Amino acid sequence: MTIKELNYFLNNHFDDLVLRPPLFHLWDIGIRFDIADSSLDFFEEKNISQMYKRTLTLHKTSQ
Repeated sequence: MTIKELNYFLNNHFDDLVLRPPLFHLWDIGIRFDIADSSLDFFEEKNISQMYKRTLTLHKTSQ
């Protein structure tokens, strides 16, 4: 998914949603999932691969 496609999706499904830090703390109730390995550099290939796999796993188990 490209940034353009993501923006299109968000605008069509979540009108007026502003994504900004600290997004997690803006709601009264929330569940936090760590998808990145904090011991690795954020953009390190191993970390990006891990984030991708964890995100897919969370998505698949939520269906």
